[in-house]
Amino acid sequence: MAVNVLHFRTIAFISFFFLHSLSDFAFAQDIPYQPFSTLANAGCEPCKDTLKFLFIKRVYDIGLLIPEWKPVVNPHYVAVLEGEVVRPPGKYNSGHVSPVDYSAYHYTHDFGFDVQPDSAYTGVLARRVYSGMEQEVVDPVQGKVMLRQGQPDTVLQTTIHVEWESGLGAGNKGNPCTQANCAGNSGGFFSGGHRAREALWNWPTIGDWVHLEGQWIWDRGHPPARTEIHPIRFCAVRRHLPDRIVVAEAQVFATRIDIFASGDGGALNNNRAEQPGFVLPVHMSDKDYAVQVRPVLPRPSAKAQLRYRIIKRAGDNHPIPLEIQIVNSGGETALDIHLPWKGQADTLLCARSIYMWWDEGNGLAEDYKIFTYQIHFQQLRFHQRKEFSSRSEYRMFFEVGGQWFFLNEFETVSDILHGGHGKTYHKHWKMGQTLLVHVPQDQQFRVHLGGW
Repeated sequence: MAVNVLHFRTIAFISFFFLHSLSDFAFAQDIPYQPFSTLANAGCEPCKDTLKFLFIKRVYDIGLLIPEWKPVVNPHYVAVLEGEVVRPPGKYNSGHVSPVDYSAYHYTHDFGFDVQPDSAYTGVLARRVYSGMEQEVVDPVQGKVMLRQGQPDTVLQTTIHVEWESGLGAGNKGNPCTQANCAGNSGGFFSGGHRAREALWNWPTIGDWVHLEGQWIWDRGHPPARTEIHPIRFCAVRRHLPDRIVVAEAQVFATRIDIFASGDGGALNNNRAEQPGFVLPVHMSDKDYAVQVRPVLPRPSAKAQLRYRIIKRAGDNHPIPLEIQIVNSGGETALDIHLPWKGQADTLLCARSIYMWWDEGNGLAEDYKIFTYQIHFQQLRFHQRKEFSSRSEYRMFFEVGGQWFFLNEFETVSDILHGGHGKTYHKHWKMGQTLLVHVPQDQQFRVHLGGW
């Protein structure tokens, strides 16, 4: 079988016809615990295709893309995950916008990161079954890429990958995000409500703790299949670095919790109007959402009490306030956060931050040290361009300690993706940005630049 062009509607229909056909069967299944990757291929057949270029001839199994994503349980099952954002063994990075994504079922590139689950949430990890024919695998202990050399094995994932479309950087014709993105604004998804030059406040970084709810899937495109949460629908991020806020005209250090919840998951999972039949709606109103969060800063003394405040972010249109209680959990003080959604509209967006602090002094114990760093981003220079005669198209994301920015938005042109450094012969960007981070004595922070 020769396939020259894979049209979005065609391949997406094939993939999601498969998902819908499984749903009745899957609803009757028990929830698997650390499932074997061989389950991902149930009902899927190989589909070999031959690609030729000059004297090069190779055979590929494109059946891995039909479907590439397959629900572990069913399309509407909502998995819950808690854990720390980490850099997994064998990977150079975690927490970034993917430089490459398959345009057949993406409007924008995914924002992805990896989570090491807390002990109560390891059931979402898969046991990956290696046949021994794979070219390379990652040793989970040493973190090295090692050849298996024909040795079958079963390896439990140590982390789980998580993705949500970024909603930024799309400039192609016919894309519903293009108009907003070219102006520097969000097209929805994981940046919903974002406006040009503002920080992408809800994206996590390495070291943050997260509570996530979303679709639990098999990613069959990288055999043996692995499990992912993709897309997310509810994301709560507890920052590992504190913020400094003003309380009663005094500056105190506070733990920040970012809550972002939306059914706008991606090209194939959303509640947008006039979508093709293969696009799955996201039933946000099937349930309420809840998370318990402890402060990252130690209690200054037994007399110190935990306080909090809530702020709404741009794009928030959820009509019901968060319900918050200060509780004692396992001998520690924490916030119980409850987001009522059951019976509300599926199309709502909740975008809020919670600051919690100890009401004693500046919120810190006397012997607990925090160091403040000032990071100056003066310029960005590319040593070479991939394009020889045409203008290069750049999309660049910058992050310091969880403060994310889309650098193209700082251009003064009306179309940031087809003008300025979005499409240019130049290799040198003048930035002139300064950011502050407050780093506790037992923490560290990342400086990251990525894109395509």
